[in-house]
Parts: sequence; C-alpha cells; structure tokens
Amino acid sequence: MVVKHGRFGKFLGCSGYPKCKNIKGLASSTGVKCPECQKGEIVGKRSRYGKTFYACNQYPDCKFALWSKPTGETCPDCGSLIVYGAKETLRCSNKECKYKNNKSQ
Repeated sequence: MVVKHGRFGKFLGCSGYPKCKNIKGLASSTGVKCPECQKGEIVGKRSRYGKTFYACNQYPDCKFALWSKPTGETCPDCGSLIVYGAKETLRCSNKECKYKNNKSQ
C-alpha cells in the first residue's frame, strides 16, 4: 500500500494497480468523540467541491457532520460541540444557540 493523491485528497492504494485495486481512505482525525452516536470519532473529510468538512467516521449508521472544526469542548448553554469560528472566536455548533467566545480569553 502506498499513499496516493486523488480528487478527494490522500488515500492508500495498492502499489500493483492494474492487478490489485484495493484502496483505503485516509481521514485526518480530530480526536473528538461523536456526540450523536457516542461510538465514532469526528474526522476531517473533503467534499466533492474541495471544501473540508468534519463528520463521524461511522458514516452509514451516523450522519453527524459539521463545516467548522470542533474543539472537543461542549457548550455551557446547550451541550452541543464548540467549533472554531471566524476571527479567532469559538462558537456553538447548534444554530439556535447564540454562544460565542474569544480564544484569547
């Protein structure tokens, strides 16, 4: 198996390609446990348009996904994940919750 580059990012592919077509995806791990299924882990993936998103690695069973990178902390107001926001801020991943915090504090 060797690391190759494709249109969705890096992946592991068999070195004897025409005879062996075995591949495995390489996802960047965040170390954050999935809040929905409690079994999987949030990993970084690439969409078909090249934008990075973060989703549970137990995909067919759990469809939890985020566009922003999670920090691993939970929101003190609603209990959802805290994600990195724009301009050095942290915000809640729940759209109804208005929690925001500066990283510098």
